[in-house]
Amino acid sequence: MSASPLSGAFSRPFRGFDHRAALSNSVWLVFLIAAVTPTIANPANAWPHRVAILVHAAAFGALFWFIVGSADYYPRGWPERHRQVLTIFVLSASALSAIPLLHQWSIVYFPFVASHLAFGFSNRTGGILVAVTAEGVFAAAWAFDDRYLLSYFIVLVFWPAFVWLLSVFSRLEETTRHAREELQLVRERETIARDIHDLLGHTLTVMNLKAELASRLVAVDPDAARREIDHIASLSRTALAEARSTVTRMRSPDFAGEVEAAARGLSTAGISADLPDADSVGAVSGGNAQLFTWVLKEATTNILRHSAAARVVVQCSTHKLQIDDDGVGFPPSILLDPLALPSGLGGLARRVHDAGGALHLSTSELGGARILVTLTRDAVPMEVDRADR
Repeated sequence: MSASPLSGAFSRPFRGFDHRAALSNSVWLVFLIAAVTPTIANPANAWPHRVAILVHAAAFGALFWFIVGSADYYPRGWPERHRQVLTIFVLSASALSAIPLLHQWSIVYFPFVASHLAFGFSNRTGGILVAVTAEGVFAAAWAFDDRYLLSYFIVLVFWPAFVWLLSVFSRLEETTRHAREELQLVRERETIARDIHDLLGHTLTVMNLKAELASRLVAVDPDAARREIDHIASLSRTALAEARSTVTRMRSPDFAGEVEAAARGLSTAGISADLPDADSVGAVSGGNAQLFTWVLKEATTNILRHSAAARVVVQCSTHKLQIDDDGVGFPPSILLDPLALPSGLGGLARRVHDAGGALHLSTSELGGARILVTLTRDAVPMEVDRADR
């Protein structure tokens, strides 16, 4: 015989239980313990009465703990709003059952009901429900015994209002977090679009033009056509290297990921690369790591496009990054006049300067270009092993 839908809804109560949420929210039960302790410790109350209050408070605490930990799934298959209504009904019934034991002081259970009213509904609806319910309970307690108005005010007005404000700020924080995540996604999409345009747009355009030129030269100048085809093959290898480097960078968008991306891109282009080990990369952190990530990305792109290098050496410390290659090097005009930097290197220099560092461009011992970024006054280049590894 198959189980009924109702029995299935209440099956496996602890499967999927959120122990962390239950534990963190159960901290509020300290106030319940503090509220009932004087009554339990009062020798004027009979032992059976005191034990009954203790058992009731413990049962309510266990119920509250379970409700918080299972709020996202229990009863199973029920809509969220139905679960919230059942939760409020069960907590309210449990609170009302304390009246024969605590009389007017059973109001100490109300803030726990108010918390679910505040967090279970929208700010406006939750606020209205908390206010209306608190007013009703306040009137009932006042009618029962009007000697403790200040205590009633603290328990039935101050604490529920505080809980409602917590719910408002919690939702505001959640909204802000979602907005930040959406903004981050937009930025990532823009970065991907820009990288694809910068890395492949120009290369594919040139390849298309050269392919058209080669097709026209095949009949009249086969040697020139062959040179154009060879150049197309070289461009395609560069584009493939840049694409692989970009994909790797997207998977690991940090300095370690950038080192991996540089290794993959340079390897695809047939360039030997000596890169920092994991310990050296791990020693770079915070803003330095972000800056070094950007510098290495720009340097790798320039090497793939312009250097004609066969070997690249990258070295780093916590405050210094150095990139050497054995390619054609920088034009003399750049080395003689730093103000003559092209847009790519100019943007790199500004970014380094904004981070409080300095960009030094020179000729490497390998015969090509050297990019040295320092975040201290130490501008002494790192020693480069000229021998191929």
